[in-house]
Amino acid sequence: MSKNVTSEGWYFVQENANKSDYPAIFSRVVIWHENSKGDVVGLISANGTGFSDGETKNSLVSPPPVVGTYIHWEDMTEADREAAFNQRRPSYLK
Repeated sequence: MSKNVTSEGWYFVQENANKSDYPAIFSRVVIWHENSKGDVVGLISANGTGFSDGETKNSLVSPPPVVGTYIHWEDMTEADREAAFNQRRPSYLK
């Protein structure tokens, strides 16, 4: 049986390969998901195309298969927090 637990203040962070705005990309963890094998992963929000059915939709997904880690808001530097905040805002709100 799998279960979900809410996540407050957690992010998945990975290197920003093109280093355009900030050297890291932050994705807010929406929930922690434990699968039937006991593995726990933080699910992040994803939207856009690229789904197997070709549809555009919003989903909660596992982080991408890249080198990365989870970090809590309290453990981020002020620059990290600013980047995380700016990255999570839709472009129409910036």
